Amino acid sequence: MTEYTPIFNRTYLKILPWFLAIAILLLTLNNQPETVKQPEPLETPQTYLYQDKAISNDQILLVYPFPAAFGETQQVQRRGVRLALDQSIQTMPDITINAYPDHLIITLPLSSINQIPATLDNLRLQQNTHLAAMTQQASAERYLASSSIEEQALINFKLQIATQLPTFDYSRALASPQVILFTLNRSSNATLQSLQTLSEKILDNHPLSSQPSTPALPDTLIELKHRSPLHQLLIGQLETERDKRLPKELAWRYLGQQLLALTEGKSTQFRLLSEHSYPVGFSALLIRQPDSFSEPLFSNLRQYLKQSIASSPPAPLKVFMVKEYEQRLSNAAQLPYLLANNLFYQEETLSADQYHDKLSAITDADIISEIESLLSPQASVIIRTTPL
Repeated sequence: MTEYTPIFNRTYLKILPWFLAIAILLLTLNNQPETVKQPEPLETPQTYLYQDKAISNDQILLVYPFPAAFGETQQVQRRGVRLALDQSIQTMPDITINAYPDHLIITLPLSSINQIPATLDNLRLQQNTHLAAMTQQASAERYLASSSIEEQALINFKLQIATQLPTFDYSRALASPQVILFTLNRSSNATLQSLQTLSEKILDNHPLSSQPSTPALPDTLIELKHRSPLHQLLIGQLETERDKRLPKELAWRYLGQQLLALTEGKSTQFRLLSEHSYPVGFSALLIRQPDSFSEPLFSNLRQYLKQSIASSPPAPLKVFMVKEYEQRLSNAAQLPYLLANNLFYQEETLSADQYHDKLSAITDADIISEIESLLSPQASVIIRTTPL
C-alpha cells in the first residue's frame, strides 16, 4: 500500500510567502515609470555633463538669462540685441542661438575646444557692432505694431508689470551664463579636466547671474479709447510659480479649446496671450466683439466652463500633450536643449511615464481652479477698450 504524501508539506508553506513577496516586488519594479538619465554636475558651479552613445556631435550649450521685457524701452532693447545676435552669427557658422521667452541657448561644437572662449568674445564684439542699427530697426517695428487695438491693451497691461520690475541690461546678456551643459558621446576624447578648464575660462570675470525677485501686481482697471469700432476686454495676471507650470499649461489649453467651441460662428473673437517666462511671466485673455460687454461676463464664462468640463473632459488633451512630450524626448537633436532648459529652471527632466503621471494627477477641479483664477477680476489687471 502506497502512503499518500502531500505535494506541499510544511516546508513549502513556510517559504511560499517569500516567493509571493519576491513576485510582488518584481511586478512593482516592472511597473515603475521609466526615468530619464539626468546630466551630472561637475566641480564648476552650474556646469553639467551629459554623455550618451546616441550623441553624434560633442557640444557645449551655454544658457544665458534673457528675461521677458515689459516696458516699451526694454522691449526695444531686447529685440535689438536679438536682431544683433542674429546678424552676428551670419559670419560665424559654428554658432547656433536658440531663443526662448526668458533665456538664450548658445551651442558650439567641442571639436575646437580651445577656441571657444575667443569665439564667445568675438560674438560679443560683433553684437555690439550691430547693436545700434538693429535697435533702430526694433524701434521701427514697435512703432508699426503699437497702433492696433490689441497692442494698445497689451502695452498698458505690460506697463503695469514693468513698473514692478528692475531693468535688465540686455546688451550685457552674454556676460554670464546661468548654465553650462556639455553633451558628449560616450566614446568622446574630451576629458573631464579639459571641460573643467573650459568652463572656468568662460566664467572667469563673469560671475553667474542671479535671478531678480518676483513682484506682486495690484488689481487694476484701465479704460482706453480706440478708433476701432470694436469693444475689447483684456484680463491678465502675473505668472511667478514655476511649480504650477504644468497645471497652468493644461488649463490654458483646455480654456482655448472651450472658447473656440463657444465662439465658433459668432462675432465674438478671443485670443489667449501668454509669456511663460522666468522669473516673471503673464497669462491674459483678450476678447473682442461689436457690442459692449455685459457686467457678469467673467462669472458667466466661469459657470460655462464648470458645466462643460463634465461633457467635454480634458482626457484627449492630456493624451495629445503626452504624445507631444514623447516626440521631444525621442528627438536626439532636441534632447540636449530640453535638458538645458530644465537645468535653467532647476527642474528634473521627466520621462514620458513621469510626465503622463503628472498630467494624470491634475484633476478636473484643478483645471477649473486655474481657469477661475485667470478669470477673477479681483486678482487681475483689466484693460477695457471702447470705441472713440
